[in-house]
Amino acid sequence: MSKFSIFLLCYGPLVPSVMLLMPFSWISVQLIHVGPWKIDKWSNGLQALTLGTSVYALMICLVLLVAGIQHVKRYDLHLKRKQIRIMFMGYITTYIWGVFFSLTDFSHVWGGRINFPDLSMLSMLCFGFFLRYAMVKYDFLPSIDRTYHTLYEVSPVSIIIVNQDGMIIDFNPQAAKLLECQTNDLMFCHIGKFLVEDELADECFFSHTMTGERSIITLTGEVKHVIAESQYLKSREDLLHYMVWREVRQGVAAEQKARYLVQHDSLTGLANRASFQADLEERLAHLSSRTLAVILLNIDQFKQIEVALGSGAGDSLLRHMAELLRRTIPASNRIARFGDDNFALIVPEVSNQSEIENIAVDILLACNHWFAFEGKGMPVTISMGLCLSPDHGTHSDELIHYAEMAIYEARKRGPGGFIIYEPALQRAEQHQYLHHLGIQKGIEEDEFVLHYQPLIEMETGHIIGVEALIRWIRPGIGFFPPDAFMVAAEDDDSIIGIGYWVLQTVCEQLRRWEQEGLSTMLVSMNLSKKQFLEPNFLTRLKETLQQTGVNPAQLCLEIKEQTALYDKSKAHQLFKQIQSLGVKLSIDDFGTGQASTSLLHELPFDAVKMEPTFIKEMLSSEKNQTAIHTWITLSHSLGKRVIAKRVEDFEQWELLAKMGCDEIQGYFLSRPLEAHHIIKFMNQKLVGA
Repeated sequence: MSKFSIFLLCYGPLVPSVMLLMPFSWISVQLIHVGPWKIDKWSNGLQALTLGTSVYALMICLVLLVAGIQHVKRYDLHLKRKQIRIMFMGYITTYIWGVFFSLTDFSHVWGGRINFPDLSMLSMLCFGFFLRYAMVKYDFLPSIDRTYHTLYEVSPVSIIIVNQDGMIIDFNPQAAKLLECQTNDLMFCHIGKFLVEDELADECFFSHTMTGERSIITLTGEVKHVIAESQYLKSREDLLHYMVWREVRQGVAAEQKARYLVQHDSLTGLANRASFQADLEERLAHLSSRTLAVILLNIDQFKQIEVALGSGAGDSLLRHMAELLRRTIPASNRIARFGDDNFALIVPEVSNQSEIENIAVDILLACNHWFAFEGKGMPVTISMGLCLSPDHGTHSDELIHYAEMAIYEARKRGPGGFIIYEPALQRAEQHQYLHHLGIQKGIEEDEFVLHYQPLIEMETGHIIGVEALIRWIRPGIGFFPPDAFMVAAEDDDSIIGIGYWVLQTVCEQLRRWEQEGLSTMLVSMNLSKKQFLEPNFLTRLKETLQQTGVNPAQLCLEIKEQTALYDKSKAHQLFKQIQSLGVKLSIDDFGTGQASTSLLHELPFDAVKMEPTFIKEMLSSEKNQTAIHTWITLSHSLGKRVIAKRVEDFEQWELLAKMGCDEIQGYFLSRPLEAHHIIKFMNQKLVGA
């Protein structure tokens, strides 16, 4: 209610008093003599007016008392409940006494035998008795000496008083300042909201002492460190927990904060990914006969919510989601933030799959809600992926991997749901998982490596260069061949990230080889269609060359024939710009398209790499031999060098040499080698010795 409404409601009984100023005949007071007293005798109209006003005031008091009782019941304030009860009894007794003796004339009974004939006035003494009883019995008014109360208010340390249910019932101004709260935000708030330690934030908080160095989290999410002292004291009939906190600001705080940040997320106060995985490994090592569940949780359309609600909404939502999870998940479970809008949970003891499904439903009900921020709001939903140990795995990496696959499938099916991992899910969604979840992580965690396959000049037998070939080695899973992830990476822009990583790595390796004396080494690398057509590619290429300081002539970019044919006019322009930097170009898988001949005439490039199928079948197919010889002759006539790849035996090499092929590579000469083996291979002079 507004203040104006409350004012009208409470002062309504004064309105009828205006009638007393009117010359109504039914409002009158007559003085009569009773013994030694002159008593005012009210008319019936005035008595009715007074009675109505009294009843109205009684009803207002009843409403306020009922509201007070509901308030103290909500926060379980036992002492206040007893105080209001006494006040309620006082009001009822006072009004019954006053109304009864106002309406009943007993003057003829006592006559002149008593000196106070109007007994209705004694109702105020009745109310005073109940008020005094509430003050003395239940400390209704502060009885503390004002000197000590002043010390309590101005104390430089934070003092907080908590009841048996963990609710804050009193605090001094320094405590509100420490916790960065307004008075209304702190009163009757649960103390667990401000404690970082999970074991102190549960329902059994009151059974713990809080002494020594502790970490607290303010209402704004800032983590602070305090020296705490606590004591249990009985006040009247309630046992209260008195806490004194002193903030640590110097070296101890810095050390504690550093130790805290190693294991916790600074925004939400939850465990971070490293701490979560360590805890998960520990629990898995001591896993009993019961099942353990791992749950990954993701906020649907988080970026859109950030944009729609404005600056600061994202951080506020993440802190709010962390608080919802704390309230929903038992203290024995582990909650962590994995970064961005991802959270993770450990449910340590699950009897069966049905139980974990019920837990997932409870989390959805708690976290799918309307989120308001600075006057605007949006619906928020989450998606979850779940897996179980030992059913699905016994290692932390393995379980997190499967939960990630499950959450990806859940998001595909729509927001606000969950999926429990199944082995069939891995088989059906392997390349999508690798693409959407694994590739970026692989780049960030250095899981990709480059191997280099030597390129031999046929005329001299010298190694003139190498081709960079990417490999992916996942910890705990093993080697992924390029075919297992490059096709998936082609589906969207993640192939661009891989391409730029290869470009950077190749240029850095060229720089190292130059320092080791290989100043003429040529390294070729494949360029995907999406990277080739990416608007910023030319800029990134220039920046990488300048940053690493390599000779551009030592870098060769291989573009597939289909990419060059996609848009020949744009390809021609890009080819010219790349060559103007000094970088070499070659067409890969040449001979597969209908317009291969036109490419030779129309586009500027340095060499062609024959499609491997022609090489594989050349010994058994005269048609292939004719095609290869034709391409070599035509390419030479236009000034292009010809390279044959995947040469696997001596007969292929011998025939290609007779046809005039310029360079070859393949298993017949060498498998792809790690970078540090290339110099050793070259020194062996396996060819042309």
